[in-house]
Amino acid sequence: MQVKIGQPKVMQVKTGQSKVTQVISQTKQAVSQVSKLVSILLTVTVMFTMFVAIPQTAYAAPNEKELVNYIRNFNPGNGGPTTGQLSAVADTTNHTVTVSGNVTDAQYTLTLNIDAETKVIWVAQYSGWTKGTSLLELTGAGTFEVSRKGSVTNLGPGHTIKATSNQSLIRIDGGTAEAASVGNAINTAGSVEVNKGTVTSTTANAIVVNGSAVKFGASVLVSGGEVKTTQSGNAIYTTEPNIKVVVSGGLVSAAGSKINAGDMSAIGTMNCAISARGAGTKVSVTGGVVQSTAQQGIAIVSSYVSVSGGVVEATGANGSAITTNIQGSDILIGGGKVASQGMPAIIVYGYYSTIEVTGGHVINTGFGHAILNWGDYSEIKTYCNAVIEASKLDAIRNEGRNVEITIVGGQIKAGLVGDAIHNNSATGVNLNMFGGEVSATLGHAIYSEQGHVDIYGGFLFAYGTSVIGENQVLYVKNGYPLLVGCSAACAWNKAAMQTTYIAGTTSHLVSDGGGIFGFQPAVWGKVGTQSGICYYGCSEGFFPIDIVNVNPPFKPHPGSDFVSR
Repeated sequence: MQVKIGQPKVMQVKTGQSKVTQVISQTKQAVSQVSKLVSILLTVTVMFTMFVAIPQTAYAAPNEKELVNYIRNFNPGNGGPTTGQLSAVADTTNHTVTVSGNVTDAQYTLTLNIDAETKVIWVAQYSGWTKGTSLLELTGAGTFEVSRKGSVTNLGPGHTIKATSNQSLIRIDGGTAEAASVGNAINTAGSVEVNKGTVTSTTANAIVVNGSAVKFGASVLVSGGEVKTTQSGNAIYTTEPNIKVVVSGGLVSAAGSKINAGDMSAIGTMNCAISARGAGTKVSVTGGVVQSTAQQGIAIVSSYVSVSGGVVEATGANGSAITTNIQGSDILIGGGKVASQGMPAIIVYGYYSTIEVTGGHVINTGFGHAILNWGDYSEIKTYCNAVIEASKLDAIRNEGRNVEITIVGGQIKAGLVGDAIHNNSATGVNLNMFGGEVSATLGHAIYSEQGHVDIYGGFLFAYGTSVIGENQVLYVKNGYPLLVGCSAACAWNKAAMQTTYIAGTTSHLVSDGGGIFGFQPAVWGKVGTQSGICYYGCSEGFFPIDIVNVNPPFKPHPGSDFVSR
């Protein structure tokens, strides 16, 4: 019985082992199936991911065909006065879309989403009245070019062309963008190029680079054509930081009526050819003409202005060529012409600023100064090729405290009743002269209320009977100037009423060379047909005076390099 009983137990054990083996086998099969399922799911996931990514890549591709279809089907107006239709042709090889046609009195905004690789070439004539919105709106990062005889004209209030992408480029290359009512011709968060053609605004701004989407490094480049306002506003306007404005050719001009130029808050708000007041924004003029024709208008308002060529001018009554009220401004003149007819050609109000003239011509042809500085703790510097002159008043006038004035070279010429350099501040002004020519007629060559005035080189001239003193060549009201080194200062007693002299003589001349030469460093002379004064020092020179006649041609001073010609 025990054996019989034990046998079933053995059988049960064997049967249990078979079931375990079976379960293990089934588990392995299930794991294998799950692994296959996971593999399939992973494959599907990857394929789905790729499938989802494909449209994103395709969306970023050039969209010439979509643009063509959209433009061809666009309805510019709902009946009424609207006439005409636009047409478009795509060049998929060069990624361009050329838009042509003639539409007048458009009522609706044409919105173009131009991808980064696509350029729209606009040769159509398109005008309309959009009642406060933009006539054309660009939402992509591509290029919109108004070419040949293409034109976009907004006859109503609102912008003519608006671009919202900071990657976009609007190029005017022979065409016209015009805001004929109240609005900006171009209002963009991107860049603008004007190569030829015209951008015009009547009562607002011709080009505006503004908005939170503006990318650091956006630019306005004018190499030809015209950018202008005809009644008021600014030709180019931005308050954004780090914008680059470069004028290398063409005309940038602002017109307008009288404003309160004495109001600091009003400076740069209207009637400026270029108003670029953002931090780090730079304006460079290498050619062309930048002008304001408005009464009390300003050609350029910016914290950084560089002029190396071309003309920057204010032709309106009491206008200024360059003005800044921003702290830490840099006004750098290396060439070209900076001119005004009333207010100073250059005015600086901001503290810690620099006015540096290394070349070019800064002139006031009216009753005003050439350069006026109000900025405390600022610097005024001139170098060898600079010409700074006023017709009536001071060539350089300083009102700022703790200012450094350094004359290394150049010609500084006072107006009829002005001083060549006039420091009107009684606080911490230092003036050092190492070269150049500083001259006046009825005024002083240099006048200073106080401070250190040290003359180490160069030539000073004014009408008078002595070199140092009030109403003479050089005068420090509360102090005494230092005339040393290689300097030469000369006074001509014009009151003697004589205008004919003999070359090599010193009749009616009083000169001082700092006491190191043992002779007067200035004599009458003549070079070619021009009469004037020959001066000697570390650097010799000839100072022409048109109202005298010197005969015969001067005999050079022993050891000098002058020859009769």
